[in-house]
Amino acid sequence: DANSGMVLFERDPDAPRPPASVTKILTALIVLERGRLNDTVVVSQAAAQTGGHRLGLRAGQRITLGDLLAAVLIRSANDAAVAAAEHVGGSLAGFAALMNETAKDLGMANSRFANPHGLDEPFHFTTARDMATLTRVALENPRFAELVRARQATVTIWKPGHRNLVPQNRIVLSHNRLLGQVAGADGVKTGYTDSAGRCLVASASRGTHRMIAVLLNDPQRWTDAAALLEYGFGSVRDAAGARPDGQHGDH
Repeated sequence: DANSGMVLFERDPDAPRPPASVTKILTALIVLERGRLNDTVVVSQAAAQTGGHRLGLRAGQRITLGDLLAAVLIRSANDAAVAAAEHVGGSLAGFAALMNETAKDLGMANSRFANPHGLDEPFHFTTARDMATLTRVALENPRFAELVRARQATVTIWKPGHRNLVPQNRIVLSHNRLLGQVAGADGVKTGYTDSAGRCLVASASRGTHRMIAVLLNDPQRWTDAAALLEYGFGSVRDAAGARPDGQHGDH
């Protein structure tokens, strides 16, 4: 329950797991708290060479930090995450330090972050509980909430031309299948790597209530997230509701 922070259902909430791209929730929160979204970022070679889901940035191109943020949260672009992290943290190592400092401040006791995108790396892990704690805070940021509920956005990349920079608009599309499918669905972030499996942090708002569901390494993440969100809203209406697995009990 995003309002109260109460956990309505949990299973292995403190088991450390690789988080894949749900990492970018923390990346985005730090960019919003410490960056200026109007800043122009020059894309580095390191950002341009980042693998996985990409915006397709090339070294020397320019893009605003705000557009990088949109690409990170909507498209889950790893190259955009590196470019934003280098700009805000001074370096990837500097940004990773900010990630761990912020996680500690938020009370994410069982998490450790090594990069801004979530590609598999030793000492890069989190828990379902920590991710729920983080997401609850992140959704309080209006810009974050606006981006994670968007199904698409347009970003502008400035490419070096013969004499000056040439703008190119790019549409980025969300991977979140729950948007438009589950009543009130308004976020948050998908993720997948071989080690992490299929991950999803989902949220939905109805009336004054918002529910957050975190699933790490769940092959059935879409149906499970929908079931958990419905269960959450049902629990708010009726404290004696049945559990998502059909049993009754506290947890």
